[in-house]
Amino acid sequence: MSRRFSWKRKPLRLHHGSAVQTPRAKRQARAILVEPISSDTRRFVWQRDGGGCRNCGSKNDLHFDHIIPRSWGGSGTADNVELLCRKCNLAKGAQLSAPLVQQNIR
Repeated sequence: MSRRFSWKRKPLRLHHGSAVQTPRAKRQARAILVEPISSDTRRFVWQRDGGGCRNCGSKNDLHFDHIIPRSWGGSGTADNVELLCRKCNLAKGAQLSAPLVQQNIR
């Protein structure tokens, strides 16, 4: 049983008309999406939002959140970052606006 292997290059095949993306291009695209928010932007947003949740005013367990999510092409600039507490941030998810928190007003 003798097999012959051919080391000739085969032409690239495009599936369904889509472009083939190399592993290096995929890594570079992911690196763009995961750039952290700069320390200057964090400091500015903290001062702008008064060190509290922009939605409910809580001062505990705060997160820096993107108004337009990174998955939708949002940037890490101060115009697109807000300070939210954990509860408000997790309730928001990957949406454009945070839900209003109901406060007990008596």
